[in-house]
Amino acid sequence: MIKFNRLKVLSEDFKIIASALKKSKNLLIEVSADGLKIRRSSAKPLPENTQERREDMKSRSVYAKGFPLDATLDEIKAYLSTYGPVEMVQMRRSISEGEKNFKGSIFALFGKKEDTQKFLDSTEPYKGQELLRLLKEAYFKSKEVTRKDRKADGGKKKSEETKEDHTNNITDDDIKEKMERGMILHLNGFAADATRESIKEVFDQYGTVAWIDFVKGDSEAWVRLTGEASAQTVLDKALEAAQGKLLVNDAEIKGNVLEGDDEVAHWKKLLQVQAEVRERKKQGRGDRRGQSSGRGHRGHGGRGRRGGGRGGGRGRFQNKKTRLESGSDGEEAPDNGMADDDTAESRKRPLEDGGAAAIDEPTKKQAKGESATGTTTEESAKREETNKPESIAASE
Repeated sequence: MIKFNRLKVLSEDFKIIASALKKSKNLLIEVSADGLKIRRSSAKPLPENTQERREDMKSRSVYAKGFPLDATLDEIKAYLSTYGPVEMVQMRRSISEGEKNFKGSIFALFGKKEDTQKFLDSTEPYKGQELLRLLKEAYFKSKEVTRKDRKADGGKKKSEETKEDHTNNITDDDIKEKMERGMILHLNGFAADATRESIKEVFDQYGTVAWIDFVKGDSEAWVRLTGEASAQTVLDKALEAAQGKLLVNDAEIKGNVLEGDDEVAHWKKLLQVQAEVRERKKQGRGDRRGQSSGRGHRGHGGRGRRGGGRGGGRGRFQNKKTRLESGSDGEEAPDNGMADDDTAESRKRPLEDGGAAAIDEPTKKQAKGESATGTTTEESAKREETNKPESIAASE
């Protein structure tokens, strides 16, 4: 607890802090007999992080804007208390030149829904300044709409509210809005052979392990839990099952739940890593666009690339031409297997009787059963029979 800044301002002497806690009327914290140790009272355990509880807290959480930049936490809390008991007030800050400056807006958690509604319905100014009052959930929804509108407009239109909250750096207040409180376990004492799987096996049976920040060989790890069971609940159940001695790979492990500045610092590191991963994925998708240029994009000409088109490759013209040596005009003819010394005359079809007239007049169609000489097939057969050699006739 002495890591909290507000407590440091009052005192860093643990004995004085323990003495003041003993006088507390809410009995939330117990002090050991020697006055050196404190813990949450077992009579008032930490509420379970159930869906019902989260919805209840949403209905009692408000956002307010318009406070003077020099307003203090005590002044704002005193003003809000006029509407009813207040459980929490968070002053939203931005970092400028290494300093955290109040932005003039807050988040607050009232003890009752009726008091929350009373505050939202009020129009009473704070020291003469009008306040913007919204449920915290409604504020985040309006911010989401604003971001979508800005994205649709290409970033050209920005409201004053958007300019106030937009920053390239993740601030502590931004982290507190997104973080799940009480869900980080810090463990140390691991052996050299410890693995993420062996760590998860110990705690996963009592809650839902979302992430383990651990490098094999290190002696410490951070376990982030999610769901209804808080980190303290999971740690207590694990210790109870192990009879107070938590072992991982035969090494005794000590652990605690991150709180205060340590918790904020861990969440800041986590959110920064997540943002970097998203940016790398976004750039990777952009680099892959436009690499493919359609059919034939490899630079080989696409379809028919071997010959520069559909006629290329296998369908290429294969018949060779040979120049005739005796041709008067040097004309070319297909190479049909003749020798080069064959003359054009030997390759020409001889003319029938009648010379050029035979060429001009087409040959008459043969009658059925006639040969080319005009005789019938029967007469031809008899003639062939009589012309057979004697040796053949004798054998028949």
